[in-house]
Amino acid sequence: MSVFIPYISLYLLFGVAFNFAYDKIIDSLDIEENRFNLIERAWACILWPIAITVFLVAFFKSVFNND
Repeated sequence: MSVFIPYISLYLLFGVAFNFAYDKIIDSLDIEENRFNLIERAWACILWPIAITVFLVAFFKSVFNND
C-alpha cells in the first residue's frame, strides 16, 4: 500500500494545481459565474483529467468559433 502513496499524492497535487490555474483564469477573465463551488472543486481535484479535457474543448471551440 505504501507504494501507491506517492502516486496518489502526485495525482492530487495535479488536481490542486488544476484548481489553482482554473481560478487564476477565471480571475483574469472576470467571469464569476463560471467559478467552482466547494463541491465542484473537490470533484475537479479528483477528476482533473476529465475536467481539463472539457475545459480545453470548450476553450478551443470558443477561440476558433468563426461566427
